[in-house]
Amino acid sequence: MISESIKTYVRLIASLFFSISAAYYLSATLGNFVDEYASVTSINSYFKTFKLDAGFLGGPYSVELTSGPLSGVGFFISWETTKNLFLSRTSNFLFLIVVLITFSIFKKKVDNEKNQILTLFTVLLTSIFLIPWWYGILYSLGEIISTLFFLIAIFTYENQKKASMLLFSTAIFFGKIILLLPFVLIFVTELYYRKDRIKFLSEVVYFFIPLLLFFIPVNLFYHNGNLLNYISDFMRLLFSHSGAGLQSLDSNVIEKIISSEFSSWNLITKFRILVTPILFFIFLFKKKKLINNLRQNLYLHIFLSSLTLYIWFWLISETKWIRYSQHFIVIIIFSCLIFLLDKKLEFDLLDYALFVLIFLPLLSDVFLIFFALVVIIISFFKSNKTFERQKFINIFIMLLIFNISIISIESYQNKIFEYKDGNETILNECIQKKTGEFCKLGYLGDI
Repeated sequence: MISESIKTYVRLIASLFFSISAAYYLSATLGNFVDEYASVTSINSYFKTFKLDAGFLGGPYSVELTSGPLSGVGFFISWETTKNLFLSRTSNFLFLIVVLITFSIFKKKVDNEKNQILTLFTVLLTSIFLIPWWYGILYSLGEIISTLFFLIAIFTYENQKKASMLLFSTAIFFGKIILLLPFVLIFVTELYYRKDRIKFLSEVVYFFIPLLLFFIPVNLFYHNGNLLNYISDFMRLLFSHSGAGLQSLDSNVIEKIISSEFSSWNLITKFRILVTPILFFIFLFKKKKLINNLRQNLYLHIFLSSLTLYIWFWLISETKWIRYSQHFIVIIIFSCLIFLLDKKLEFDLLDYALFVLIFLPLLSDVFLIFFALVVIIISFFKSNKTFERQKFINIFIMLLIFNISIISIESYQNKIFEYKDGNETILNECIQKKTGEFCKLGYLGDI
């Protein structure tokens, strides 16, 4: 009989193989996207000159740049060594893997669960492919990686408060500024509940380190003046941008939703983005006492963060772009999985039912959803109408691996090689020599 240890390693190897394959094959399938051009050119400029500059958006630190340098670390490293578009896109995914490995090791150290590290990493890795529009990672967009940093900061806050403050700030100022919204609520929560407020405020000082590291070059290089000009221009954009939605707060919410991208979504996508978070909130509320026993105020941190971003997406933002939903979807997916694997958190039948309803619609294939439902039902009745936790986890990991194997195979069948396997693209010339309108049009036209 195969030991559980061997099964764990087999699942891990399969997860890595199919995940990296899916990322690479899809990198060869993805077409041109103006946001990728803006992201990779500005990030390349930042890591070489500390000027976040995409060129065509106005100049260094243009307020129209919505993703910080955190979104393309893997792309930059690979591009500098290979000049290969496909490998560089894939390397951005590999950077995400490194982040997950680091977090898994930290969780093992804190929880003293040595046997859980490989399982936790396997589950977190394969669950990336449950995120709607997950391949934004390959485009060097910042939603997933920045929210992951933010969530890691939440889960590590109890044991590493100063490091968590650094992570919170990095996720916000080097990732996505929208995450400042849930951080403010976390700050207020801690300020209210903490008895040692002076110590808490001394910890918050670490939050300002990444902020200063971001603002100093802004003050030096901002194309339209200094830091004050940057803040003024940013606020002006914030109150006029349809994505932020602040200029239409008095508009009818239903009309905003209907007139947005929402109307073009299929039924299962609408369920994933609209209903899944509600099921998660029910799960959180039901388990809030046990969750708070794991980490002080952990329930409030996760609930307020995900709810705030959910409300912003549905009630305030006008565009309803799928990738904007990733901010709360990432929190939902990864939080649920961490809770599932934490033996200190007990699950009952309703918890498992909510878990199934949350995750099954996120699978990539309709037939896989039905297959998963059948497997879970059979397992339930074979176990005398109960769920054995480890068995449930094993079934779920199997489904996640099936999910990424399907994505990998489909990506391979659809891959294209019009870009000479990623080499000698106009993107190389753009990054090295030009950053203007001509280069942008060449990128959009040629690759």
